[in-house]
Amino acid sequence: MKKKVTPTVCERIQFIKNRIKEILVYMLPENEKEYGDLLNEFDSIREDYDLFDSVFEENGKTGVVDVTGRIIVPAIYKDCPELFAYTPFESLPMAVCNFEDKYALVAPDGLGTQLCGFEYDAISFIRGSRNFYICEKKIGDKSLFGVLDSNGELVVPCEMDELEDPSDRVGSTYLYFTKGNKIGFLTMGGCYIEPQFDDADICPKFLYVRKGDVGGFLSVDGEFIEENDKENIKNKELLTYWSMNDYVHELLDGYEGLV
Repeated sequence: MKKKVTPTVCERIQFIKNRIKEILVYMLPENEKEYGDLLNEFDSIREDYDLFDSVFEENGKTGVVDVTGRIIVPAIYKDCPELFAYTPFESLPMAVCNFEDKYALVAPDGLGTQLCGFEYDAISFIRGSRNFYICEKKIGDKSLFGVLDSNGELVVPCEMDELEDPSDRVGSTYLYFTKGNKIGFLTMGGCYIEPQFDDADICPKFLYVRKGDVGGFLSVDGEFIEENDKENIKNKELLTYWSMNDYVHELLDGYEGLV
């Protein structure tokens, strides 16, 4: 069982966070070792101590404090349903629920600054993405889904019938959604590819899609490349199932066997 953080550990955690923030402003070669040493020290602390945020209540309202005791969300909301583990980097925006049971994203600035309106029936973080949140709106008995970025902006309109949560396959380079009978995608780089495809599959590492009778691949910037366009397939960076940046194009030598 992990230990409870002590004041001394809190001070050290805060020092690590402040120093890393300074280093990242200008990542100079002479600071690289210090940066690595600080991350290693933080990993060691994380192994021994419980670094999750926690909720607190004041006057029947809920807020969030981080592990150092700093208020990141003031106690002005009904609920803060999703907590994060403390990291040496910037804290993530948090989903909060108001007393009308509507959700919004707020900045972890201690003020409760809204990043979007209270217009959603649920918001949940996509673990492994660092940037994206699934949002949900209920219309009668039907739920529609979309994706918010960490600024509270919709990057996928909240009008999708189904939307995959890729949290169970961290390392994926995209998530998919459907609208009607069409499939669309959001890359983890933030490229929205509107629903237009009739089928999708993995063969074996690249995302293979079909538009009508035409099959092909998607580039990381959302371009549909027909499967017989071998020049572009070799020259463009294709969207993969997993993040494989170092060897993604090695498989192209065996392209004939992919489909």
